[in-house]
Amino acid sequence: MNTSDLISIVEAETNWAPDVAAWLVKIMKSAMIKELLKGEPVKLQGLGTLSVRRRKARSITCIETGKEISLPSQRYVHFTPASSLKKDLNP
Repeated sequence: MNTSDLISIVEAETNWAPDVAAWLVKIMKSAMIKELLKGEPVKLQGLGTLSVRRRKARSITCIETGKEISLPSQRYVHFTPASSLKKDLNP
């Protein structure tokens, strides 16, 4: 499923115009991104939780050249599925 699929579903379920459904999806996506950028988790009941985690800085060895490369620390989004979703996926 991608954004246009989600817009189509919102449009079909609510009988809203396509531009209104697109606006709603855009607002929801924007609100979720803002919370994640603040470091706050986004909890969606029945689906799961999106949270920001940090990878430590580390060094790796390039396979092609054999040189050591330094990777800086990074933030990334982590998804933890809800227990009800886990149960539905693995009956």
